[in-house]
Amino acid sequence: MFANKKLRRWTIGIAGVTAIVAGSWALVDYLKDRRTERIYNAELEKVVALGDLAREEEFHAKLDRMRDFINDHSDHRMGKEFWRLHAQADGIGYLQRIRAHAEGESDEPAPMDCSTRSNLMSKMLQDQGYETRIVALFDTDKTTRSHTVVDILNPETGRWETQDPDYDLFWKSTKTGERISIADESGDLDAILPCGPTHCGWDNVGRDGQKATTVKLMLDIIGITRKGKDVRYAVYSPRANLDATFEQGGEKGRFCEVHEKRCRDGFVAIGGHAALEQKLYR
Repeated sequence: MFANKKLRRWTIGIAGVTAIVAGSWALVDYLKDRRTERIYNAELEKVVALGDLAREEEFHAKLDRMRDFINDHSDHRMGKEFWRLHAQADGIGYLQRIRAHAEGESDEPAPMDCSTRSNLMSKMLQDQGYETRIVALFDTDKTTRSHTVVDILNPETGRWETQDPDYDLFWKSTKTGERISIADESGDLDAILPCGPTHCGWDNVGRDGQKATTVKLMLDIIGITRKGKDVRYAVYSPRANLDATFEQGGEKGRFCEVHEKRCRDGFVAIGGHAALEQKLYR
């Protein structure tokens, strides 16, 4: 019995030490995260101030200037430098490189891709009080290529509008001439029109050589992520091949099998997702 009591005391002691160690590591991680957040926010403020991106002006002019600023001071390049910056916490490296180029300290723009450019624009807008969502576009043809843009909620109309800082585009309705979200309107390709810095039309070509026409191929399945609401769902167009095989991380299968997280809250046809949104955002 004495041995059992001693064993229990040892067990309780070890459990206590384990809990203390676990708590200490959790505290360390928390402090690291807070420090990273402070550094990121400080860099973000410098970039926003440098580009005068917080200036009070007409909503669309602000968005276009922000999109152009990101595009002007970054390149679509995914070499060694890109992955080195990608490994740094919370995209701080990209911000520092954008600032260095904008200030003339570096001749090379920041190496980025569509995802990092769109996520940066999303964070810049959120920092100024706007609601955003990340929109991922997927082709279901042989290539199953993808692309990422950002949607911003227009506070005046209550409607989403797409900005693409990678291709340097925004989108309009051919019927109304109003700005739109391609996630909401791409069921009919004839109803949407890409617009660049100088004109609207499918002949737009980005500074890095991206052709607006390639976006047409990637409007089959659209993943929508609204992190602030913890909502993730996907929509598919009438053109989508729902039996297409996707591959990610060594896994192969249909879209929702491989991109399960993107389909977490639903997988519905474009035009039928308004009811899903109402249910998810209640």
